[in-house]
Amino acid sequence: VLSRLHEIVQTPFDLPDGHSACIGVSLGLALYPQHGTDAESLIRAADAALYASKTRKADRSSWWQLCGQMPNPSDAASARAAAVTSSSLSPYGKDAQRLLRLFQPQVSAFAPGFVQEFYDDLGAQPDMQVVLRTLSEHELMHLHKAQEAHLLALLSPDLEEAAHRCDGQRLGAVHALTGVSTAVLVDALESYLQQAISLIQHGALREADRPLLQQTVTGRIRVELQSQAQGEQQTIDQYMNWIQTATQTATGFVNRIDLMHWMLEELTRLPGILAVAYGRPDAMGQPVVEFSTPRFEAYVAHFQRHEQDYLPPLESAGPLSQASQLRAWRNERIETVASFSQDARAAPWRDAAEDVGFRSAASIPLRDEQDRMAAILTLYGAYPNQFESRWMRHSLTMIGQLLTRVLSQSLRVPLKVLPDHKRMEWRSRLTPEGLDMLVQPVVDLRHGTVKRVEALARLRLQDGTQVTPGEFLPWFGASEISRLFTLGLD
Repeated sequence: VLSRLHEIVQTPFDLPDGHSACIGVSLGLALYPQHGTDAESLIRAADAALYASKTRKADRSSWWQLCGQMPNPSDAASARAAAVTSSSLSPYGKDAQRLLRLFQPQVSAFAPGFVQEFYDDLGAQPDMQVVLRTLSEHELMHLHKAQEAHLLALLSPDLEEAAHRCDGQRLGAVHALTGVSTAVLVDALESYLQQAISLIQHGALREADRPLLQQTVTGRIRVELQSQAQGEQQTIDQYMNWIQTATQTATGFVNRIDLMHWMLEELTRLPGILAVAYGRPDAMGQPVVEFSTPRFEAYVAHFQRHEQDYLPPLESAGPLSQASQLRAWRNERIETVASFSQDARAAPWRDAAEDVGFRSAASIPLRDEQDRMAAILTLYGAYPNQFESRWMRHSLTMIGQLLTRVLSQSLRVPLKVLPDHKRMEWRSRLTPEGLDMLVQPVVDLRHGTVKRVEALARLRLQDGTQVTPGEFLPWFGASEISRLFTLGLD
């Protein structure tokens, strides 16, 4: 098998200019269970054999090396290669720390130029062009510095494996949310590895240290790839699992208000979701937010402080008509803001979004049982480009289908549109001072006797106006209704 592989790879091929070329190849082999009983140890053993094979290119008799296979002891280079193959060098052990300390001056000098070249290469990839365009100049500069710091940390002698894996998973989650694909991640880490190997080969190091240092760096980059891929998959799984769990849990709610509170709060537990708002247009076509989470309320407060409109009526023209909520209602499809800082359509909301940390948004249309537009659910993201990837769009679609399904019963006979702040005001009046209990007797007219007494509740607002049960009861959840009965009995 090895001979056939070698023959195929090294067969010369013709170039367009009439010249021919051929490719050299080196291979490291490890066998189970002689060289390891798990995937990690087998890969390390094969890597060690590969580097041993590479160090003997000039004098080797075979293009492949079996882990632990002893070369001619009289050959100094072969002896060093044997030491590499027989070692189980940990990328985080004492030997690795010693080698990385020797390597630090070269890494520190190399990092800034590498990061610039790294992003120049990324910018040439169509998928990454889309992601990078969502960043402001300031954000891009910050990203360059963060990338440089990450490279230095990756090759730091003091890096511990547990901390490395934890940080890698965190970074993988961010990449998943910002739409950085696994293919881009693999290419990026391959670039890291190739540049590091070049530094090792040309750096001021002892010849015996080069293969060991190369093995150390490769081991760390492998951990980086594994942990980032794990973090990315965990993030995607969290969204998929949430949809499944929410579908099952939502069926247990009998009160629409409790359901909406629970649903919005649970959505903010998803990675990258900072705030959620649910709203419908009133009879005049004015969008009204009926349910929201606290951070969204801080977002709207920005407009109130500056005496600005948050959203105009549905049929408005001008810059405000480009809000993702209005576009979703008009187009009856999911509409997003990839970047509040870069999307020209998001200019009217840019300052408010920056104040509370919103970087992106997605508005999901919800329908009633007759497939008519009924409401809009908007999610606000912590990262630019958060709602643009294929897996995220699929998640948004499923979230929309879930909410449409669980709310269809209540949307069939819709309540009068009520702003979120008005509902909160009504809830705040569930106090002895804010509740008026009116008592009236029920008289048996035949005998002129009082058979029972009815208590009628009214909410009294700060301005003295009263709200009847027919108005406030549909907007109270189970806890508010329980509180109402308790106050009434007192």
